Amino acid sequence: MTARVAPTFSPVTDAETALAFLSALLDAGALYHCDDSAHDCLSEHGLPVETLDLIEAAMQATHDHLVDPCEAAMHLMDERDLMAPSPGEGQ
Repeated sequence: MTARVAPTFSPVTDAETALAFLSALLDAGALYHCDDSAHDCLSEHGLPVETLDLIEAAMQATHDHLVDPCEAAMHLMDERDLMAPSPGEGQ
């Protein structure tokens, strides 16, 4: 598989940056379950080990700043689904 662009994000230091990190992963098509490993889930993305280490550390930090990072990620995905056009819309 070809390498994808690594998500860009700021260090996770509070709830706002934790949500921004999850959103950046979602935007990059790299959002994975918050309790899993970036190395296990994103290895097929062709990202360097150093990048996977940074993603892993940031994901772990979301647990320090969000009550339930998995629920927050699901909420972000639901919001995106609600904003997506319906099939046939705009024709």
